[in-house]
Amino acid sequence: MNNGGSAKITSKDLKERRKENPDAPPLPDEHVDHDLQFAGLRSFYQEQLVDANNSLGGLPLHDGLGFSSPAALSRIMSLYTGRGHTGRLQQARAEIMREALTSEQGLKIAQLDESSKIKKMMRGGWNSTTSAEQREMQLSPVRFHEELRPVPYLLRTKRSRRCPACRHIISKPENKVTSTRFKIRLVAKSYIPTITIRPMHPTASPVPVTYRPGLTEEAPLTPFKPYQYILTFQNPLFDSIKVTLATPNTTPGRFASKVTILCPEFEVDANIDMWDDALKDAGRDGRGKGETAGQADAAKIWDKGRNWVSIVLEVVPASLQPHDQNKARNEADEGPLNEDDDVLEIPLFVRMEWEADAHHDMGTVPGKDKEAKEKKELAYWCVLGMGRIGHD
Repeated sequence: MNNGGSAKITSKDLKERRKENPDAPPLPDEHVDHDLQFAGLRSFYQEQLVDANNSLGGLPLHDGLGFSSPAALSRIMSLYTGRGHTGRLQQARAEIMREALTSEQGLKIAQLDESSKIKKMMRGGWNSTTSAEQREMQLSPVRFHEELRPVPYLLRTKRSRRCPACRHIISKPENKVTSTRFKIRLVAKSYIPTITIRPMHPTASPVPVTYRPGLTEEAPLTPFKPYQYILTFQNPLFDSIKVTLATPNTTPGRFASKVTILCPEFEVDANIDMWDDALKDAGRDGRGKGETAGQADAAKIWDKGRNWVSIVLEVVPASLQPHDQNKARNEADEGPLNEDDDVLEIPLFVRMEWEADAHHDMGTVPGKDKEAKEKKELAYWCVLGMGRIGHD
């Protein structure tokens, strides 16, 4: 359908009109659009190729190949140059294909007279003309807005994306056509270890099975009493990592509590398949080192699994009384307690190292090991919330 709602003339319509009225004049050039011209040229040259193949007569091509075969190029060139096959060339000579002569055959004469377009531009002004971006999107050259055709919408497929460095799936859409949600969508925090902390000897009473589970709150921490917590690191990467922890001996702030990490350096295995982990640990005792000993030891991990490691963190809370503050300070703060002064938080510095596959932008260098490893590291600060200190 043309612009304005009029029916579009096709090559089939022209053939039917020619059958009904053979003496009808050819279609004017201004009514021949891009699609109609292409259809006319295609049918015309198909007829020319058939006539040219039939006119060869005594010059059959090898294996019945026609002009469309690349193997017949040298044979066709010999027909025009007259070299080779002199005996056959005298018997039958190939006719040269002619060009299109009418609009039905695809001929469209260029309109050099642009006086009508100039008058139309003077009436409509600059706003009636198309921009360069609009002309690039059109199949046929247009100049005015009323000549623009609808642009076909670019169809897109749902594709999953992986990180080129760590091979993680960053985004994975759902398979449903009508759904725009993502089944997997990772952010930057998905590439750092997940840290969880829990007390080694919890004081909160367990929730019965028949009751609805709720939030279990631990009792306030007693000053000057050592507490041990189990710190668990879970590795999300597909490579094993080496973790190094660092924390100040005393927490910053008004009330300084003592902090000790019993195992500041350890390794966490890669996030491999669970079956691989089962085969790997088939002959090993499932209990951790700390569990077998019954107490936490220095420089030893508490427990480990497929892609996680647990260590022990010891904390000695400080007293909230001003006279019990550290005497090494210049003066004690005798003021009242501020809000959240009793909250015990520990700053923790985490540094992780791992070896990943080296990625080259220009491909693998010849003679270089394809399984070369590249050392990477990541360091960041985090805060661990231990609870609240009890008031004396």
